[in-house]
Amino acid sequence: MMLHSKTPRWEDLQASLLLSNEEVLSRLDIDHIFELLNKVPPLNIEERLRWMNESTFIERHPAGGAYIRKLCTGA
Repeated sequence: MMLHSKTPRWEDLQASLLLSNEEVLSRLDIDHIFELLNKVPPLNIEERLRWMNESTFIERHPAGGAYIRKLCTGA
């Protein structure tokens, strides 16, 4: 119903179905991103997921797992 209340923006829609945490980590290789940023990637799984969520790469689901989000540069 909310989807019909306004025109959805491409950037606001998920790029995947709900995935388990393990599937998210296997599909998004954040080590290369940290390498480009000259930073050490988090080793803990929860810290990796938290960073991906805060950086809007994923949208975590309260019951577990996450959606991969569509990436955009913003305007």
